[in-house]
Amino acid sequence: MNDTKTTLSENEAPAAARTVVRPAYDVREKDGEAILQVALPGVRKEDLNVTVEGQTLVLVADRGDAVPDSWQAKQLAARPDRYELRIRLSSRFDPHRTKARLEHGVLVLRVETREEARPRQIEVHSA
Repeated sequence: MNDTKTTLSENEAPAAARTVVRPAYDVREKDGEAILQVALPGVRKEDLNVTVEGQTLVLVADRGDAVPDSWQAKQLAARPDRYELRIRLSSRFDPHRTKARLEHGVLVLRVETREEARPRQIEVHSA
């Protein structure tokens, strides 16, 4: 379920309230990395900002309207203007070793496991 809130900037009138939504996402672990898939329909790469704060990935995305000025809406559906998501990662993962790709409205983040957290074989010697 998405959390929705409405915000106003200092220079905006109440009529210009923006809808902020926590996007739907999925997290799984595979082959030594955490894979996060975040649904961001209508978001372009240039409107997306992903940062790291300690062990937390912070995602902020503005959904811009890329429609010609000559178009006029006949009916408006409710939709978010902005997405915000904060995901705290386990200490096993290194958020500074994250790769991100946005394709067809889905952001895929791959976060590598810290070297010291990876399983390793211990050699056994005979006495």
